[in-house]
Amino acid sequence: MCIRYILVPGWTDALESVDDLARFVSELGMVERVDALPFHKLGASKHEALDVPFPLREIRCLPPL
Repeated sequence: MCIRYILVPGWTDALESVDDLARFVSELGMVERVDALPFHKLGASKHEALDVPFPLREIRCLPPL
């Protein structure tokens, strides 16, 4: 299993959040890798097209890791 963890500034990037994830994943026993992915806004235009509010509009994007 591969875990994909999105680093959203102010939401999921706190050291405590990452530590909690590491503890949880270490107990699963079947995880091959964990990918930490930077937040991006590529889906924002789809929200606009559907007239659905994009709740993370004000969050800044992180540079690629």
